[in-house]
Order: sequence, then structure tokens, then C-alpha cells
Amino acid sequence: MQKASIQLACFWAKVKDCIDNHGSEFHWSDLTTEYKVVSSHGPFLYMVTIAKEDPRSADQADFEDNYKS
Repeated sequence: MQKASIQLACFWAKVKDCIDNHGSEFHWSDLTTEYKVVSSHGPFLYMVTIAKEDPRSADQADFEDNYKS
């Protein structure tokens, strides 16, 4: 991951854009009630929290089905 100097809380769509359209690496943590996902692009470190819900939200389903490994 690139060295980032500005941390920004954002939506899943922004982190997904960094991953899909800019080839940015990402890291995630599986916490009891949520996922924390971070990705960097340029000087920015984008951070998102995705709540674990039942039924799953669109963001949760997208992350779990397409990015969580």
C-alpha cells in the first residue's frame, strides 16, 4: 500500500472505485459487528465501515461476495 498522509472516512463506493479503477491494494478487518476496509490512492487513505446486517445490505453483499477472501 502506498504511503498515505490524509485519512478520509468514505462510502464503500469510493473504496471500491480505488480498488477497481485505480488498482489500489486494500486491507480489511472482520470485527464482530462490522468490517473495516481501507485502501489508498495518492496521498489519501480511504476508510469505510460496513455493518454486518441480516438481511445483508447491498454494500455488505457486494463486499462479501466479490472482495472478501
